[in-house]
Amino acid sequence: MELPLCDYRQPNAHETGKHVCTHPWTHGGTEMGVDDSFCHNCSFSKTITTLRPQPPTTPSNPGRGDCRHLGGITRKVDCPTCNPAKKIQVAVHSCAVFGECTINKPVPGLACCSGRCQKYQQREKWSYDGPVKRHLLYHVYPSNGQKNRGIWQANVRQLFDSGRFEQFSTAHVAVAVDGNTDSVEDVRQAFADSPIPVAIKEFPNDPGLREVVSHNWLWSQVPKGKNDLTFWGHTKGVTHSVAHKTVHQWARMMYDSMLDYPGIVEDQLRNLACTGAFKKLGAGWNLRESKSQWHYTGSFVWVRNCRLPENWAVIDRFRDGIEPWPSLHFHESEAGFLVKCASIPEMNFYNVQVFRTSIIPAFQQWSGNNQSRKQCAKT
Repeated sequence: MELPLCDYRQPNAHETGKHVCTHPWTHGGTEMGVDDSFCHNCSFSKTITTLRPQPPTTPSNPGRGDCRHLGGITRKVDCPTCNPAKKIQVAVHSCAVFGECTINKPVPGLACCSGRCQKYQQREKWSYDGPVKRHLLYHVYPSNGQKNRGIWQANVRQLFDSGRFEQFSTAHVAVAVDGNTDSVEDVRQAFADSPIPVAIKEFPNDPGLREVVSHNWLWSQVPKGKNDLTFWGHTKGVTHSVAHKTVHQWARMMYDSMLDYPGIVEDQLRNLACTGAFKKLGAGWNLRESKSQWHYTGSFVWVRNCRLPENWAVIDRFRDGIEPWPSLHFHESEAGFLVKCASIPEMNFYNVQVFRTSIIPAFQQWSGNNQSRKQCAKT
């Protein structure tokens, strides 16, 4: 039976002859398998690739002058084949292989990039050209309910734990307040020991938008330079009870993996646009809410600032809108991950069995494998 093309159909590693359906209006978010007959008759089967960010393209003919060995101009010489009356000169560049070279015009005695240089190596488009600067963007909902009191403070302490805050060059914090929260001054006091100035702005909380409220202000504060990396996070779990062990352990794993290994993050963002701890593949929401086809569960993300498109402010305006935001601007191939990447059914953090038997072991294994690269070590 020939099945219709469908972006929601994923391989099923647990049931022979069945597929995993990630469409949120059918079996999205569950581990229920579907067979060929279900897919053949499904009214939701469709390919929506055109709605997604497309993979970046690589030029088939790299431009001259983009060789990794090419340096700056060292001198100029007279053009040997040009009209002498025009007194045209050719720029001579330093070259890590030949000592000196020209880019387009051959000059006797000098190497030339024009044509087929056997030593040509394309320069990495996104390679850093100086020391990396890291920036913090953070959204705080300082809930002070009886069941969740103290959770937002615990999140903020994670930022300062083991010298983590010292990796940041700038910090901007948004505080969403309402009748169920502590004040912005309480939050300001929580950041009082910061080693750098922290810009704090108050927002009225909107339960229907949550972190979306502060998104545009936060991201407008960071530079878009080639060496700038930004961590976005929020006070995870503040709407849950203190007794909800899973969500708070989930938060700790994100802080640990994303803030204790800055070298790994820097390496990934050398060629990728973003990275996060746990990457989910598939549609996490119905199309009326988001066209996202992948996301970082928990929302924490590192972004290479210079990769942000001009329309970076576009965001899905619903309560979970912050989570799919990276996938609206970056193709899945531009998004890395630190700890684990899997389909939505395999990454259901609210399923206690999945969390205990899959997520925690994956984090423990990753942490163990990368112990030597841990720079913000707990004391």
